[in-house]
Amino acid sequence: MNFLRLFPAAAMLLAATVLPEVSGSSASRIIVKIATEDSLRMNAGYFPTRSGAGPFCLLLHDRGSEGAPLGFVAAALNRRGIHVILPDLRGHGLSYDRLNPLGTFDDYSNADLIALLADDLLAYSNFASRQEALPDSGWTVMAMGESALVALDYLQREPRVRRLVLISPLLPSETNWPSVREDAELLLLACDGDERSREDLVRLYLELPEGGKRMDLLACKSRGRGLLRQQPELLDRISEWMSR
Repeated sequence: MNFLRLFPAAAMLLAATVLPEVSGSSASRIIVKIATEDSLRMNAGYFPTRSGAGPFCLLLHDRGSEGAPLGFVAAALNRRGIHVILPDLRGHGLSYDRLNPLGTFDDYSNADLIALLADDLLAYSNFASRQEALPDSGWTVMAMGESALVALDYLQREPRVRRLVLISPLLPSETNWPSVREDAELLLLACDGDERSREDLVRLYLELPEGGKRMDLLACKSRGRGLLRQQPELLDRISEWMSR
């Protein structure tokens, strides 16, 4: 038996606390703490829109990072009328636990551990289900770097997700990613000057089924959140695409 499958995420909400404005923006952040069945306490920021309406985006940081550096992306999307949940993934930021065998997770080449991360995200799905303002379909996942695989796995588990935005995707050399639903739409973005993510983006694009997929190679050299800082106008395009 695969011991990892013994620990699916449980959507047990521990706390939801409203914090002051984020980085001088007009976005209000609610801290959400969720416990998994393997006793890991996960942390996320929830940015509801002021109007109460709007699409929903789950924003995923890259391996080795945490949610906080993407706060400017969450706030920018939120100002454009999009609800955002920005978690610290298992083994990162405030979701790190050195006393939990699976609480120091930092291996994105292991398919079983990727599946465990996707299970964790189902806890945030259950939290989102309880928010009356959030839509019950048409969700978007926006993932940086190596979290692209987590987003692809989560897409297969969560039918309310319709769109993926993968920024500078980085993939193991030997990858068997999940099949992508026919109704899914994918937007793949990378800098043409970032050789590694450019090659992985093209490889992923060619492997994905024909249909609702789009690939853009941009004139830049940055990766992930650096790309978005260098070309902030991209957030306008991405927001429009999410809101269709």
